[in-house]
Amino acid sequence: SGAITIGESITNLPRMDFKKCIACGMCIPACPGLAIYIKDYNYSDTKALLSFPYEYYPLPKVNDIVQAVDRHGHSLCTAKVLKVRNPKSNDHTAVITIEYPKEFFEEAVNIKLVKST
Repeated sequence: SGAITIGESITNLPRMDFKKCIACGMCIPACPGLAIYIKDYNYSDTKALLSFPYEYYPLPKVNDIVQAVDRHGHSLCTAKVLKVRNPKSNDHTAVITIEYPKEFFEEAVNIKLVKST
């Protein structure tokens, strides 16, 4: 949608035009630094959504219970995987969407899988 521009040098900081953003998520797997994620605070009264890039194996599955983590990898809360998108156009970068308690909205940025026993 042209919402993100970098400019002449690839080392420029990206600029976001929120008027052009349609929340399609195409930027998530396209970002070479895996630095883009989309959050939805208004998903429900008690839950928020987080969609983020994921390049680890095994991939989680829809309905898996995982741990939402902060930017330091510390567990915050239990989350549920709602979507796992990994089409060829993503070039091996899956986009995972989880739902998690709203009280962790600001901190949650990724997941770690819960090992089953």
